[in-house]
Amino acid sequence: MTRLHYFYDAQCGWCYAVAPLIWEAAQLPGVTLELHGGGLWPKPTVLPAAMRERIRSIDGRISQMSGQPFGPGYLDKLLPSETMWLDSSPTTAAILAAGKLRKGADLLLLRAIQKAHYETGEHVTESETLLRLASDLGFDSATFAAVMSAAKPDAHIAQSQAMMNQLGLQGFPATVVETASSYTAIAPQDWFMRPKGYVAAIQAALGERMH
Repeated sequence: MTRLHYFYDAQCGWCYAVAPLIWEAAQLPGVTLELHGGGLWPKPTVLPAAMRERIRSIDGRISQMSGQPFGPGYLDKLLPSETMWLDSSPTTAAILAAGKLRKGADLLLLRAIQKAHYETGEHVTESETLLRLASDLGFDSATFAAVMSAAKPDAHIAQSQAMMNQLGLQGFPATVVETASSYTAIAPQDWFMRPKGYVAAIQAALGERMH
């Protein structure tokens, strides 16, 4: 089986930047996308004002390079707020739950979380927000809450980080094509606003030709 491993964090601006590329790659026939939450924020973190302003500047560069929108709900309300906190565990648990309950839903929920955070400015680390986003994707709230509660995000993150170390990967986002005989790293950030080119790079790693 051919796999495309995607190492990400739901509250990583550069991961949000490559979201259209990952979505395009996920449509490739014969390729299984596997998401690996990398734990950019290992514990609940409230950013100081200076860091939030630095992130605002970086987000501006991300938007210019990738074309991804950062909405007023994020820029004018969430980012300046002293109540915004970042934590990889809740979002990772929700994404694991989505993937367990429905094949391919992990990527759908990741996209929904990214949009809620970076476009509408919602507190995606809060369980109420995550449950609502899951409900919007058609999941039963009680079932989803139970599966999310049983998820082991910290163990998953540790496995992701171990795999990244083994493959020599540094930072997020990162993608690796796995075939029966090789692992090939392809940096999605090299293909901003060129999803077809990114897909072609994956196909080249598979030894395929563009049709």
